[in-house]
Amino acid sequence: MSTSTKREVYLLTESNGFFGQRRMPWESLDVGVLIRILSGHFVVVRATYAEIANGTVCPKNSIVIHSSSQQPEYKVFIDDQMLSLQANGNFLVPSIHATRSHENKGYQELHRRLCGIDSPKACYAAKLSEINLGAINYPVVFKDVSGFGSTGVRLVHSEQELWDAAKMVLRLSWREKAKAIKCNFAYAVRKYILRRKNLRPYGDYYQPLKRFVLQEFIPNLSGDYKVLAFPNRIFVLKREVRPNDFRASGSGRFHFDDPPDGLLDFAAGLLHKFGEPYMSFDICFDGLKYHLIEFQGVHFGPFTLTQSPKHFHRQDHRWIECIGKVELETILGESLVVFLQQDQGH
Repeated sequence: MSTSTKREVYLLTESNGFFGQRRMPWESLDVGVLIRILSGHFVVVRATYAEIANGTVCPKNSIVIHSSSQQPEYKVFIDDQMLSLQANGNFLVPSIHATRSHENKGYQELHRRLCGIDSPKACYAAKLSEINLGAINYPVVFKDVSGFGSTGVRLVHSEQELWDAAKMVLRLSWREKAKAIKCNFAYAVRKYILRRKNLRPYGDYYQPLKRFVLQEFIPNLSGDYKVLAFPNRIFVLKREVRPNDFRASGSGRFHFDDPPDGLLDFAAGLLHKFGEPYMSFDICFDGLKYHLIEFQGVHFGPFTLTQSPKHFHRQDHRWIECIGKVELETILGESLVVFLQQDQGH
């Protein structure tokens, strides 16, 4: 393909060239390798999130490849740029939904629903008062939306435990406590000294909220599977639950076994439904069917890929075991090319 017929692809990084992530969240991928692979098919324009934010670079109707951040404020900063870029007609890779779902278990449930994936059942809320508590089947898994791994995840067995879990999530900082005291004092002055009427207590409106997810509990699991899915390539890590616990994420009890029947096809089907170039899935099997517990489509940990002694490659509608380790950036770069050629008609 000649340069003149190649379409532009914008590759966005932080100003220091960071593009997450390798093993640890603060370790950047080798952007040079990504550019080398992409340049064989596209004209790659390298830019930064800051340049998008200040208007120095203004792509329109282009392909934009990006990552995310584990720093909460910088992640929101990136999300803002992605929303504006999509409004300018750009094709985001990963999608705006994958970006929003990153470290956001709440939007994950909305994203999952958009893609027609309803198992296990879950609800997303910010107030327990807005949930039909009588309809909950206990035990249920309570998740803080911003927790990573298994942090902020607990199993609750009753309505009282649910309220207790919500209170734990809603622990106030000293600044929030000071604000609440100030608001309540101001309310008392207006009501009892200034004799104002029909006042709604400030505390009712400014009551701190913390979003959470309630997810159907799947009993009797010995573990789950961390699956990294790419076009025609899948990497699998089996994770065992912790002793006297129901969580497998972060247990440190893992091994690279052969996947059970149907897991590879299930993961490949998920990737197709989400319409992303690559994704990380937490999948469990209840003995009858597979369930998608959580997922990430951007800035996910690559341990399952970098440490696996093998992976599975799909050829002619069957899976072939490939022995040997592979290079992370090579898999990502090649996956981006395959995905863009399929979705953009190249």
